[in-house]
Order: sequence, then structure tokens, then C-alpha cells
Amino acid sequence: MLQHYEDILSRIAEPPRWFDEQGVPRYCEFAPHCIANIYADECALLAIECQSCGRPFIVALDAAMANRTAIKKSAEWRTLADIIRSHDIHYGDPPNVDCCGVGHTQNSNPRRVLEYWERIQETYTDPASGLRAIRGWRHWTRDHSLEIEIPDSGK
Repeated sequence: MLQHYEDILSRIAEPPRWFDEQGVPRYCEFAPHCIANIYADECALLAIECQSCGRPFIVALDAAMANRTAIKKSAEWRTLADIIRSHDIHYGDPPNVDCCGVGHTQNSNPRRVLEYWERIQETYTDPASGLRAIRGWRHWTRDHSLEIEIPDSGK
């Protein structure tokens, strides 16, 4: 069950535009650099709905959270792109906004990947030592081919 951010939700008249990986309401336009995990190299913006009442939500998910909440078919780490391609993508509990009596204790149903983004670490090898090091991150790149409907699996 995710935290209910009543202190935020009660003070801002407009509804959140999206929720981050931890169910925190966000009021800005979605951008991959705005997700909670600043170290993420993949993220997606998803359309989900409450399993109980069907209320729609727009939520962000990174690869780490996706590997924790994906429908597990193996114990090995998978990229977020692979999880999307296999339709195993799953957010978990919906954001806690008191949408219905039991919604915050229920699961959510994924409906669509609205946006998929990735960035690659730039690395270099030190000629003197031969050690490889991280130089920095490339800019986020959007891949529209992974922006797909998620079939209802009956889960």
C-alpha cells in the first residue's frame, strides 16, 4: 500500500498530472528526469487503473521498480524494455487517493505504456590503467515503439 499524500493533495486544487514510482503526486508535465530514481537509465509513463473501482491513473515506473513488481517468470534482472515487450509490466498498488473504499489496498491493472525513455551511461577506459569508468549520462531518448497497449491478462 502506498502512502496517502493528503498534506499535498488537500492543498493543491488541481489534480495531479501523474504519480511517480512511489505514488507521490506530481503536478508538472512528465519528463524522465523528474522521476524519483535519479539513477534510472530507463523509465516509462503508464496508464493504469484501480483494480477495484477502475479509476484511471498516470504513473511513472523505472526499471528497478518494474523488476520488483513485474509478473515474475524468472529471478534474473530484465530491462524495462524487455518487461514491456513481454507484457509483464506492472505498477503494483494504485496511488493512494482514496478513490474507493479499498482501492489503496488493491492492485492496479496496466492499460498502456504512454511513453518509454532510456539513457545510456557513457564510459571510457583509462589508457594508463586500463580501468573503465563512467563519464556521465547521455540525454534521455524516447522510443515510441515501446508505447503499446497492455492486453488484459485477467490477473
